Amino acid sequence: MSEPRRTPRGPAGWGPAAFAAGEQRVAQEALTARIRELRALRRSSPAQALLEVVLWIAGMPRVLAEVEDPEGALARQLTRALDEVTSWLGGSGAERQLRAAWADRLWPALLADERGLLDPVADAWGALVGPELAQTWAERLYPDLQAAWSEGLDVQASRACLSVLLAAERHRDIIDLLRLRAIGIWPERRYGVLALAALGEVDEAIAYARESNLLAHPYEPAIAAVCEGVLLTAGRREQAYADYAHLANRRQNYLQTFRSLAAKYPEREPSTILSDLIAASPGQEGRWFATARSLRFYNLAAEIAQRAPCDPRTLNRAAGERLTHDPSFAYDVAVASLRWIAGGHGHLIDGADVFDAYDIALEAARRLDRVSLLREQISMICEGMGASAEWIRRLLAPQLDEDV
Repeated sequence: MSEPRRTPRGPAGWGPAAFAAGEQRVAQEALTARIRELRALRRSSPAQALLEVVLWIAGMPRVLAEVEDPEGALARQLTRALDEVTSWLGGSGAERQLRAAWADRLWPALLADERGLLDPVADAWGALVGPELAQTWAERLYPDLQAAWSEGLDVQASRACLSVLLAAERHRDIIDLLRLRAIGIWPERRYGVLALAALGEVDEAIAYARESNLLAHPYEPAIAAVCEGVLLTAGRREQAYADYAHLANRRQNYLQTFRSLAAKYPEREPSTILSDLIAASPGQEGRWFATARSLRFYNLAAEIAQRAPCDPRTLNRAAGERLTHDPSFAYDVAVASLRWIAGGHGHLIDGADVFDAYDIALEAARRLDRVSLLREQISMICEGMGASAEWIRRLLAPQLDEDV
Protein backbone atom coordinates (compact mmCIF):
# COMPACT_ATOMS: atom_id res chain seq x y z
CA MET A 1 0.00 0.00 0.00
CA SER A 2 1.65 3.23 -1.14
CA GLU A 3 1.08 6.56 0.54
CA PRO A 4 -1.25 8.75 -1.58
CA ARG A 5 -0.70 12.45 -2.10
CA ARG A 6 -2.15 14.83 0.45
CA THR A 7 -5.10 17.04 -0.47
CA PRO A 8 -4.81 20.39 1.39
CA ARG A 9 -7.78 21.03 3.65
CA GLY A 10 -7.19 24.28 5.47
CA PRO A 11 -5.29 25.05 8.69
CA ALA A 12 -4.22 21.87 10.44
CA GLY A 13 -6.88 19.98 8.50
CA TRP A 14 -9.64 20.99 10.88
CA GLY A 15 -11.97 22.42 8.26
CA PRO A 16 -13.34 25.94 8.92
CA ALA A 17 -10.56 28.49 9.30
CA ALA A 18 -12.48 30.10 12.14
CA PHE A 19 -11.40 27.20 14.36
CA ALA A 20 -8.17 29.02 15.16
CA ALA A 21 -10.15 31.81 16.79
CA GLY A 22 -10.07 29.79 19.99
CA GLU A 23 -13.82 29.75 20.62
CA GLN A 24 -15.04 26.47 22.04
CA ARG A 25 -18.32 26.49 20.14
CA VAL A 26 -16.56 27.19 16.86
CA ALA A 27 -14.07 24.44 17.63
CA GLN A 28 -16.83 21.93 18.28
CA GLU A 29 -18.59 22.86 15.06
CA ALA A 30 -15.33 22.54 13.16
CA LEU A 31 -14.69 19.14 14.71
CA THR A 32 -18.15 17.93 13.72
CA ALA A 33 -17.63 19.18 10.17
CA ARG A 34 -14.20 17.55 9.92
CA ILE A 35 -15.48 14.15 11.03
CA ARG A 36 -18.23 14.31 8.43
CA GLU A 37 -15.63 15.12 5.76
CA LEU A 38 -13.46 12.21 6.83
CA ARG A 39 -16.37 9.78 6.82
CA ALA A 40 -17.36 10.86 3.32
CA LEU A 41 -13.75 10.62 2.12
CA ARG A 42 -13.43 7.15 3.63
CA ARG A 43 -16.36 5.97 1.52
CA SER A 44 -14.91 7.37 -1.71
CA SER A 45 -11.16 6.99 -1.09
CA PRO A 46 -10.21 4.88 1.98
CA ALA A 47 -6.45 5.27 1.56
CA GLN A 48 -6.71 9.05 1.25
CA ALA A 49 -8.96 9.16 4.32
CA LEU A 50 -6.36 7.33 6.42
CA LEU A 51 -3.68 9.78 5.36
CA GLU A 52 -5.97 12.71 6.18
CA VAL A 53 -6.62 11.23 9.63
CA VAL A 54 -2.88 11.01 10.34
CA LEU A 55 -2.23 14.56 9.17
CA TRP A 56 -5.24 15.85 11.10
CA ILE A 57 -4.15 14.25 14.36
CA ALA A 58 -0.55 15.34 13.87
CA GLY A 59 -1.65 18.98 13.71
CA MET A 60 -3.91 18.87 16.75
CA PRO A 61 -1.57 19.98 19.56
CA ARG A 62 -0.78 23.30 17.86
CA VAL A 63 -4.42 24.08 17.10
CA LEU A 64 -5.85 22.83 20.39
CA ALA A 65 -3.43 25.01 22.35
CA GLU A 66 -5.48 28.00 21.19
CA VAL A 67 -8.83 26.62 22.37
CA GLU A 68 -10.17 26.96 25.90
CA ASP A 69 -12.36 24.11 27.14
CA PRO A 70 -13.24 24.85 30.77
CA GLU A 71 -16.10 22.33 31.01
CA GLY A 72 -14.44 19.60 28.97
CA ALA A 73 -17.15 19.48 26.28
CA LEU A 74 -14.66 19.69 23.44
CA ALA A 75 -12.43 17.04 25.06
CA ARG A 76 -15.35 14.60 25.30
CA GLN A 77 -16.33 15.23 21.70
CA LEU A 78 -12.73 14.86 20.59
CA THR A 79 -12.38 11.57 22.46
CA ARG A 80 -15.36 10.11 20.61
CA ALA A 81 -13.98 11.35 17.29
CA LEU A 82 -10.50 9.97 17.93
CA ASP A 83 -11.89 6.62 19.07
CA GLU A 84 -13.61 6.38 15.69
CA VAL A 85 -10.81 7.46 13.40
CA THR A 86 -8.04 5.57 15.20
CA SER A 87 -10.11 2.41 14.77
CA TRP A 88 -9.88 3.04 11.03
CA LEU A 89 -6.10 3.10 11.26
CA GLY A 90 -5.87 0.03 13.45
CA GLY A 91 -8.24 -2.03 11.30
CA SER A 92 -7.03 -0.84 7.91
CA GLY A 93 -4.80 -3.78 7.03
CA ALA A 94 -2.04 -1.36 6.07
CA GLU A 95 1.47 -2.66 5.44
CA ARG A 96 4.34 -2.34 7.91
CA GLN A 97 6.07 0.47 6.00
CA LEU A 98 2.97 2.65 5.95
CA ARG A 99 2.27 2.03 9.64
CA ALA A 100 5.83 3.03 10.44
CA ALA A 101 5.31 6.28 8.55
CA TRP A 102 2.07 6.94 10.45
CA ALA A 103 3.80 6.33 13.78
CA ASP A 104 6.72 8.61 12.92
CA ARG A 105 4.28 11.39 12.01
CA LEU A 106 2.05 10.98 15.08
CA TRP A 107 4.63 10.38 17.81
CA PRO A 108 5.72 14.05 18.08
CA ALA A 109 2.06 15.01 18.48
CA LEU A 110 1.68 12.62 21.41
CA LEU A 111 4.79 14.06 23.06
CA ALA A 112 3.49 17.61 22.55
CA ASP A 113 0.05 16.81 23.97
CA GLU A 114 0.32 18.27 27.48
CA ARG A 115 -3.46 18.22 28.08
CA GLY A 116 -4.02 14.51 27.40
CA LEU A 117 -6.42 15.22 24.55
CA LEU A 118 -4.69 12.64 22.37
CA ASP A 119 -4.94 9.86 24.95
CA PRO A 120 -7.25 7.85 22.64
CA VAL A 121 -4.41 7.80 20.11
CA ALA A 122 -2.00 6.55 22.78
CA ASP A 123 -4.45 3.82 23.76
CA ALA A 124 -4.71 2.76 20.11
CA TRP A 125 -0.94 2.79 19.59
CA GLY A 126 -0.55 -0.98 19.63
CA ALA A 127 -3.27 -1.46 17.00
CA LEU A 128 -2.03 1.51 15.00
CA VAL A 129 1.56 0.28 14.62
CA GLY A 130 0.41 -3.30 14.14
CA PRO A 131 1.80 -6.60 15.49
CA GLU A 132 4.97 -6.47 13.36
CA LEU A 133 6.10 -3.15 14.83
CA ALA A 134 4.66 -3.57 18.33
CA GLN A 135 7.75 -5.38 19.64
CA THR A 136 10.05 -2.69 18.23
CA TRP A 137 8.05 0.07 19.86
CA ALA A 138 7.85 -1.87 23.13
CA GLU A 139 11.62 -2.18 23.27
CA ARG A 140 11.91 1.53 22.53
CA LEU A 141 9.46 2.74 25.16
CA TYR A 142 9.61 0.16 27.97
CA PRO A 143 13.02 1.07 29.52
CA ASP A 144 12.22 4.78 29.81
CA LEU A 145 8.81 4.13 31.35
CA GLN A 146 10.23 1.59 33.78
CA ALA A 147 12.95 4.01 34.89
CA ALA A 148 10.57 6.93 35.28
CA TRP A 149 7.92 5.04 37.19
CA SER A 150 10.58 3.53 39.45
CA GLU A 151 11.40 7.09 40.52
CA GLY A 152 7.76 8.14 40.82
CA LEU A 153 7.88 10.29 37.69
CA ASP A 154 5.32 10.59 34.94
CA VAL A 155 6.11 9.97 31.29
CA GLN A 156 4.35 11.56 28.35
CA ALA A 157 2.28 9.07 26.35
CA SER A 158 2.90 6.29 28.89
CA ARG A 159 -0.31 4.62 27.75
CA ALA A 160 1.19 4.19 24.29
CA CYS A 161 3.88 2.04 25.89
CA LEU A 162 1.31 -0.07 27.71
CA SER A 163 -0.64 -0.41 24.49
CA VAL A 164 2.29 -1.73 22.47
CA LEU A 165 3.30 -4.05 25.30
CA LEU A 166 -0.18 -5.54 25.15
CA ALA A 167 0.01 -5.83 21.36
CA ALA A 168 3.43 -7.48 21.69
CA GLU A 169 1.98 -9.93 24.25
CA ARG A 170 4.43 -8.82 26.94
CA HIS A 171 1.81 -9.27 29.60
CA ARG A 172 4.07 -9.79 32.60
CA ASP A 173 5.96 -6.61 31.73
CA ILE A 174 2.68 -4.68 31.93
CA ILE A 175 1.89 -6.11 35.36
CA ASP A 176 5.42 -5.42 36.60
CA LEU A 177 5.25 -1.84 35.36
CA LEU A 178 1.93 -1.16 37.03
CA ARG A 179 3.30 -2.40 40.35
CA LEU A 180 5.64 0.61 40.25
CA ARG A 181 2.71 3.03 40.40
CA ALA A 182 1.94 4.08 43.96
CA ILE A 183 -1.49 5.31 42.86
CA GLY A 184 -2.64 3.96 39.54
CA ILE A 185 -5.70 5.24 37.74
CA TRP A 186 -8.05 3.21 35.62
CA PRO A 187 -6.79 4.26 32.16
CA GLU A 188 -3.43 2.68 33.11
CA ARG A 189 -4.71 -0.21 35.21
CA ARG A 190 -7.02 -1.22 32.38
CA TYR A 191 -3.95 -2.72 30.72
CA GLY A 192 -3.27 -4.79 33.81
CA VAL A 193 -6.78 -6.24 33.59
CA LEU A 194 -6.32 -7.11 29.92
CA ALA A 195 -2.87 -8.57 30.56
CA LEU A 196 -4.11 -10.83 33.35
CA ALA A 197 -7.04 -11.94 31.22
CA ALA A 198 -4.70 -12.73 28.31
CA LEU A 199 -2.68 -14.92 30.68
CA GLY A 200 -5.85 -16.84 31.52
CA GLU A 201 -6.09 -15.36 35.03
CA VAL A 202 -9.68 -14.21 34.63
CA ASP A 203 -10.67 -14.06 38.30
CA GLU A 204 -7.50 -12.13 39.10
CA ALA A 205 -8.26 -9.74 36.24
CA ILE A 206 -11.76 -9.04 37.58
CA ALA A 207 -10.42 -8.51 41.11
CA TYR A 208 -7.76 -6.16 39.77
CA ALA A 209 -10.42 -4.16 37.94
CA ARG A 210 -12.56 -3.87 41.05
CA GLU A 211 -9.62 -2.38 42.91
CA SER A 212 -8.93 0.15 40.16
CA ASN A 213 -11.18 3.04 41.10
CA LEU A 214 -9.97 3.82 44.59
CA LEU A 215 -9.99 7.57 43.99
CA ALA A 216 -13.69 7.49 43.05
CA HIS A 217 -13.12 8.83 39.55
CA PRO A 218 -16.11 8.38 37.24
CA TYR A 219 -14.73 5.25 35.60
CA GLU A 220 -17.38 2.74 36.73
CA PRO A 221 -18.98 2.31 33.27
CA ALA A 222 -15.58 1.89 31.62
CA ILE A 223 -14.51 -0.66 34.25
CA ALA A 224 -17.79 -2.54 33.80
CA ALA A 225 -17.30 -2.62 30.02
CA VAL A 226 -13.82 -4.12 30.31
CA CYS A 227 -14.93 -6.67 32.91
CA GLU A 228 -17.89 -7.65 30.76
CA GLY A 229 -15.59 -8.11 27.76
CA VAL A 230 -13.14 -10.22 29.76
CA LEU A 231 -15.91 -12.50 31.00
CA LEU A 232 -17.55 -12.81 27.58
CA THR A 233 -14.21 -13.76 26.03
CA ALA A 234 -13.79 -16.37 28.75
CA GLY A 235 -17.25 -17.79 27.95
CA ARG A 236 -18.72 -16.70 31.29
CA ARG A 237 -21.81 -15.05 29.83
CA GLU A 238 -24.09 -15.47 32.85
CA GLN A 239 -21.64 -13.69 35.11
CA ALA A 240 -20.99 -10.99 32.53
CA TYR A 241 -24.69 -10.27 32.22
CA ALA A 242 -25.48 -10.41 35.92
CA ASP A 243 -22.52 -8.38 37.18
CA TYR A 244 -21.63 -5.87 34.48
CA ALA A 245 -23.90 -5.82 31.43
CA HIS A 246 -26.41 -3.23 32.63
CA LEU A 247 -23.80 -0.63 33.51
CA ALA A 248 -21.46 -1.46 30.65
CA ASN A 249 -24.15 -1.03 28.00
CA ARG A 250 -25.71 2.17 29.27
CA ARG A 251 -26.38 4.42 26.30
CA GLN A 252 -27.78 7.89 25.63
CA ASN A 253 -31.38 6.78 26.07
CA TYR A 254 -33.27 3.82 27.45
CA LEU A 255 -34.19 2.31 24.09
CA GLN A 256 -30.56 2.34 22.92
CA THR A 257 -29.52 0.69 26.19
CA PHE A 258 -32.03 -2.08 25.68
CA ARG A 259 -31.00 -2.63 22.05
CA SER A 260 -27.34 -2.81 22.99
CA LEU A 261 -28.05 -5.53 25.54
CA ALA A 262 -30.44 -7.43 23.28
CA ALA A 263 -27.83 -7.50 20.50
CA LYS A 264 -25.07 -8.67 22.83
CA TYR A 265 -27.16 -11.30 24.63
CA PRO A 266 -29.46 -12.81 21.97
CA GLU A 267 -29.97 -15.92 24.09
CA ARG A 268 -32.08 -13.91 26.55
CA GLU A 269 -35.72 -13.08 26.04
CA PRO A 270 -36.13 -9.38 25.20
CA SER A 271 -38.88 -8.99 27.79
CA THR A 272 -36.58 -10.46 30.44
CA ILE A 273 -33.80 -8.05 29.52
CA LEU A 274 -36.18 -5.11 29.78
CA SER A 275 -37.54 -6.32 33.12
CA ASP A 276 -33.98 -6.67 34.41
CA LEU A 277 -33.14 -3.14 33.27
CA ILE A 278 -36.17 -1.77 35.06
CA ALA A 279 -35.26 -3.65 38.23
CA ALA A 280 -31.74 -2.22 38.01
CA SER A 281 -33.12 1.36 37.88
CA PRO A 282 -34.67 1.94 41.31
CA GLY A 283 -36.57 5.21 41.41
CA GLN A 284 -36.51 5.52 37.62
CA GLU A 285 -38.89 2.75 36.63
CA GLY A 286 -41.37 5.16 35.07
CA ARG A 287 -38.84 6.29 32.50
CA TRP A 288 -38.89 2.82 30.96
CA PHE A 289 -42.57 3.14 30.00
CA ALA A 290 -41.86 4.65 26.57
CA THR A 291 -39.26 1.96 25.85
CA ALA A 292 -41.64 -0.85 26.76
CA ARG A 293 -44.34 0.70 24.57
CA SER A 294 -41.94 1.19 21.64
CA LEU A 295 -41.00 -2.48 21.88
CA ARG A 296 -44.71 -3.44 22.02
CA PHE A 297 -44.43 -4.98 25.46
CA TYR A 298 -47.82 -3.53 26.29
CA ASN A 299 -48.53 -5.59 29.39
CA LEU A 300 -45.21 -4.56 30.88
CA ALA A 301 -45.78 -0.95 29.85
CA ALA A 302 -49.17 -0.92 31.58
CA GLU A 303 -47.61 -2.45 34.69
CA ILE A 304 -44.91 0.26 34.73
CA ALA A 305 -47.54 2.99 34.32
CA GLN A 306 -49.49 1.72 37.29
CA ARG A 307 -46.62 1.19 39.70
CA ALA A 308 -44.16 4.04 39.00
CA PRO A 309 -44.58 7.75 38.27
CA CYS A 310 -44.68 8.44 34.53
CA ASP A 311 -45.15 11.59 32.50
CA PRO A 312 -48.96 12.02 32.21
CA ARG A 313 -48.82 13.39 28.68
CA THR A 314 -46.78 10.41 27.54
CA LEU A 315 -49.36 8.13 29.15
CA ASN A 316 -52.22 9.96 27.49
CA ARG A 317 -50.66 9.67 24.05
CA ALA A 318 -49.97 5.97 24.50
CA ALA A 319 -53.47 5.29 25.80
CA GLY A 320 -55.08 7.21 22.95
CA GLU A 321 -53.06 5.35 20.32
CA ARG A 322 -54.12 1.94 21.68
CA LEU A 323 -57.75 2.78 22.52
CA THR A 324 -59.29 1.06 19.49
CA HIS A 325 -57.05 -2.02 19.38
CA ASP A 326 -56.44 -2.55 23.08
CA PRO A 327 -59.03 -0.80 25.29
CA SER A 328 -57.78 -2.64 28.38
CA PHE A 329 -54.30 -1.12 27.96
CA ALA A 330 -55.81 2.28 27.24
CA TYR A 331 -57.97 2.08 30.36
CA ASP A 332 -55.16 1.10 32.71
CA VAL A 333 -52.77 3.71 31.33
CA ALA A 334 -55.30 6.56 31.28
CA VAL A 335 -56.34 5.85 34.87
CA ALA A 336 -52.66 5.75 35.82
CA SER A 337 -52.26 9.15 34.18
CA LEU A 338 -55.00 10.58 36.39
CA ARG A 339 -53.41 9.02 39.44
CA TRP A 340 -50.00 10.57 38.74
CA ILE A 341 -51.52 13.96 37.98
CA ALA A 342 -53.32 13.79 41.30
CA GLY A 343 -50.00 13.00 42.93
CA GLY A 344 -48.46 16.17 41.50
CA HIS A 345 -46.38 14.53 38.79
CA GLY A 346 -45.84 16.00 35.33
CA HIS A 347 -44.52 19.32 34.04
CA LEU A 348 -46.90 22.22 33.37
CA ILE A 349 -49.95 19.98 33.52
CA ASP A 350 -53.22 21.76 32.76
CA GLY A 351 -56.93 20.95 32.59
CA ALA A 352 -56.66 19.65 29.02
CA ASP A 353 -54.36 16.86 30.22
CA VAL A 354 -56.86 15.84 32.88
CA PHE A 355 -59.75 15.79 30.40
CA ASP A 356 -57.66 13.86 27.84
CA ALA A 357 -56.96 11.13 30.38
CA TYR A 358 -60.56 11.05 31.56
CA ASP A 359 -62.07 10.91 28.04
CA ILE A 360 -59.80 8.03 27.03
CA ALA A 361 -60.48 6.16 30.28
CA LEU A 362 -64.24 6.66 29.89
CA GLU A 363 -64.32 5.45 26.28
CA ALA A 364 -62.22 2.42 27.19
CA ALA A 365 -64.47 1.77 30.22
CA ARG A 366 -67.57 1.78 28.02
CA ARG A 367 -66.01 -0.76 25.67
CA LEU A 368 -65.00 -2.94 28.60
CA ASP A 369 -68.18 -2.39 30.64
CA ARG A 370 -66.17 -0.77 33.44
CA VAL A 371 -67.89 2.60 33.80
CA SER A 372 -68.87 1.95 37.42
CA LEU A 373 -65.36 0.78 38.22
CA LEU A 374 -63.94 3.89 36.60
CA ARG A 375 -66.08 6.19 38.75
CA GLU A 376 -64.95 4.32 41.85
CA GLN A 377 -61.31 4.58 40.88
CA ILE A 378 -61.58 8.29 40.09
CA SER A 379 -63.33 8.89 43.41
CA MET A 380 -60.46 7.20 45.19
CA ILE A 381 -57.96 9.25 43.21
CA CYS A 382 -59.76 12.48 44.12
CA GLU A 383 -59.81 11.57 47.79
CA GLY A 384 -56.03 11.81 47.87
CA MET A 385 -54.31 14.47 49.88
CA GLY A 386 -52.98 17.55 48.15
CA ALA A 387 -54.05 20.37 45.91
CA SER A 388 -53.70 18.35 42.69
CA ALA A 389 -56.23 15.74 43.80
CA GLU A 390 -58.69 18.45 44.85
CA TRP A 391 -58.18 20.22 41.53
CA ILE A 392 -58.99 17.04 39.59
CA ARG A 393 -62.10 16.48 41.72
CA ARG A 394 -63.42 19.95 40.88
CA LEU A 395 -62.61 19.59 37.19
CA LEU A 396 -64.25 16.19 36.77
CA ALA A 397 -67.25 16.61 39.06
CA PRO A 398 -69.58 17.81 36.23
CA GLN A 399 -68.41 15.06 33.90
CA LEU A 400 -68.89 12.37 36.51
CA ASP A 401 -72.45 13.57 37.16
CA GLU A 402 -73.26 13.56 33.43
CA ASP A 403 -71.80 10.11 32.90
CA VAL A 404 -73.76 8.42 35.68
